[in-house]
Amino acid sequence: YISFVDSDDYVDLDMLKELYNAANSMYDIVVCDFYQTYLNKENIDEYCSIMKKNEGIISCKDYLFAGAGPWNKIYSRKFLLDNNFSFPEGIVYEDYASIPTLAIYNPKIYYVKKAFLHYVQSEESTMRATTYREKFEDIFDASYYLYDHMKNHGFYQSWYWLRLFQLFFQKKVQMVLMELSSCCFIY
Repeated sequence: YISFVDSDDYVDLDMLKELYNAANSMYDIVVCDFYQTYLNKENIDEYCSIMKKNEGIISCKDYLFAGAGPWNKIYSRKFLLDNNFSFPEGIVYEDYASIPTLAIYNPKIYYVKKAFLHYVQSEESTMRATTYREKFEDIFDASYYLYDHMKNHGFYQSWYWLRLFQLFFQKKVQMVLMELSSCCFIY
């Protein structure tokens, strides 16, 4: 099994052991809840439940709406290799471009209703920035990557996938467009 953790986040010592035990070599993906940890607010941890379900097997649809971050999950190495999984290189939002595509392959997914990962929130974080940064425009490349991958697997006509596309990217795209319109002349 493989896990991904961002360099500014951290995990509880028993995270991988508990997720691996839950996987029991039967599941392709095991997902768990997480904490949003605010370092600028006296290290406050807010528990974030990714779904309103009990612990157990979940559907691909549930997985999709559990968030695109790779960091609160473990993945079967075999599952990733069998499906030629990779992150797009050289862009921000690579998680959002690629993690949802795993649902296309109909994985067996298990949900652990416990938080182990601390998703650190700070003002310096790329994802928390409130002013325009050129790398925000990578959302367009990430969106295209996700759309293209789904289209190539026959999912491009489904409302469900298009709605998913909107849910993941709408907020950042709006922020980029608002900033671009305030600094450029749009005719």
